[in-house]
Amino acid sequence: MKRGVKRWVRSERYKRRRRDLAETERRLAAARKTAHGNLANRILAQGKTIKGEKLCYSSFQKNFGRSVKVRAPGMWVERIRRKAESAGGGFNEIDPRKTRLSQFDHTTGQYVKKPLSLRTYVFGDGRTEPVQRDLYSAFLAKCSEKDFLDISRVGKSWPGAEPLLRRAMSRVKEPASREGLSRPHVGNVRAGRPSKGKVGSGCPRSRSGEAGDAVAQARAPESRISIL
Repeated sequence: MKRGVKRWVRSERYKRRRRDLAETERRLAAARKTAHGNLANRILAQGKTIKGEKLCYSSFQKNFGRSVKVRAPGMWVERIRRKAESAGGGFNEIDPRKTRLSQFDHTTGQYVKKPLSLRTYVFGDGRTEPVQRDLYSAFLAKCSEKDFLDISRVGKSWPGAEPLLRRAMSRVKEPASREGLSRPHVGNVRAGRPSKGKVGSGCPRSRSGEAGDAVAQARAPESRISIL
C-alpha cells in the first residue's frame, strides 16, 4: 500500500452503471409511492377507522430484506395512519402477542399454534368449513378492542360474517405472495442498464384487492375495517 490519500480511479463504465442504478432506484421509489397511495385510498374509501397488528418491521428487514426493500410495509403503515387521522379517523394497533388472532378457534374456544406456511384455517369442531387464515384473522381483529378479543362478540358476528369470508375467499389468490410491486433492480442492475418498460407496476387491481371490495360491498354502512 502506498502512503498518502487514497484516490479511486473510477472508469466510465462504472460511472455509467452507477447512474443506471440510481435511475432504477428512483423509478422504483416513484412506483412504490404510487402503489402506497392507491392502496391507502382504496382502504380509506371503505372506512376511516382502521385496525392492524402491531408488528416489528426491523425484524422483517432481517428476514425478508429484499422484499421489504421493494415494498416498504412500515412506510405504507405510517402513510395510511396519517391519511386516516387527516380524514377524522385513526389507526388502531392490536398486539398480536396478547390477542393471538391467528391461533384462536371460535368453534372450540381454544388457541392452537399453527405454522406460518399454513394459509388455510381448519376449525376444530369438524363441521365448519375451512377459511383463509388472513381473512379469518381480520374478522377476529374486528371483534377486538384494546388488545382484548371479545369471544362473545365473535360468536354473535360469525353467522353474518361467514358468507362474506366465503365470497372473499373465492377471489383470494394463493399463496400469500401476491401481485404487487415488481423487483426490477434484481435483473436491471446486473445488466448494467434499466429496462425500457415500466419499473413498477403501481398498484394493479389484483384478485386480493377484489376480495376486499367484496366485503366492502356487502358491509358498506360500517366504518371500521381490519387489515393484517
